[in-house]
Amino acid sequence: MSTEVLDDNPVRAELDLTDAEREALEAEKVTLLARLPGYRPSVPVAVETLGEVEHETSALSPEDATEVVGPLAGHVTSAEIRDLIRQELAQSADAEIAAAEAHKARLADLIRQQAEAETREARALDSGVTARLRTAVEALHQGNTSAVRADDRTANEIIHEEQEKFRRAAEDPIRRAGLAKKELLAFEREYGSTLDDLSRTSPRALEAGLPRPDSAGVAGINARNLVTNLLRLVEQARDLLSSSLRTIEDRSAVIRSLIENPAKWSGGINSNGLRNQATWKEFNTALRDLGLPTEALPTLQATLRGITGSLESIADLRARYADRPEMTSAGPGAGMQRPDQIETDMATFRPPQARAQTERPGGVFGA
Repeated sequence: MSTEVLDDNPVRAELDLTDAEREALEAEKVTLLARLPGYRPSVPVAVETLGEVEHETSALSPEDATEVVGPLAGHVTSAEIRDLIRQELAQSADAEIAAAEAHKARLADLIRQQAEAETREARALDSGVTARLRTAVEALHQGNTSAVRADDRTANEIIHEEQEKFRRAAEDPIRRAGLAKKELLAFEREYGSTLDDLSRTSPRALEAGLPRPDSAGVAGINARNLVTNLLRLVEQARDLLSSSLRTIEDRSAVIRSLIENPAKWSGGINSNGLRNQATWKEFNTALRDLGLPTEALPTLQATLRGITGSLESIADLRARYADRPEMTSAGPGAGMQRPDQIETDMATFRPPQARAQTERPGGVFGA
């Protein structure tokens, strides 16, 4: 058990300082506190006026109005430090706000500068781009020219091939149509005038000297039918001759126009690879029509044989009823004058011969 006597003096470790030492410590304290920002001195401040020293004491805030005595008299109090911390925090918050505002202002200024720089760069002429653009445009024109020439060459080759196909397809039909045209023109020269004369003869003139239906009965009816059939055959022969010649001319012109005018071709390419299918359809129709007159001459020859037979039958009836004028029809003028003229036409009429089945050489569109 310790026998040490406890020291219960409340003022322990107090140093016995001289007045000079106390003043030196107080001055050091003031110096240290003065270095702290926001410090308000709480000790008298010496002011020299006219050789005299006047002491002024700063006012203390209520929380700082605690007299520091004893051994802590030479140290900064916790209240003073707390106030300094509060001031530092306030200054730090103000600094943060000011820094944030400065950052925003600086960022906005940089964004504005970037936009202005991009605008200047976009408006400025890039010499490199200008040269590249000029080169690209020249290359484009050269490529277009070459492509157009190649396309024109290809198109011309296609047109030439199509024309050759048309010509090969039309060659034989046009040759046969040319031969038929020559034969029809020869037929017209041989029998055209006679057919025209018969077509101008009236039914009453043809019935002159023939038995009348009211007096001869069936013989008169047959005679009238004979005249009607004769006139019908004459008109058929004339119409067939003229339409056949006209068809050859018209269809040949259509075919020639289709071959020589590629600009009129149309129809594209069908599923079988046939180009200009609409033009080919029109072309084939013209070829079909062109072939019809080649069969006209046999029909004309048969029609003329029917006309000849009708004329012969009329002459035979006239001969049988020549001594019975009361049963016959009187033609225009006096008595048998018109029948005599018809008999003259019959005497000069020559029936056509059968067409020779040979083809004469001629041009593609030969007359």
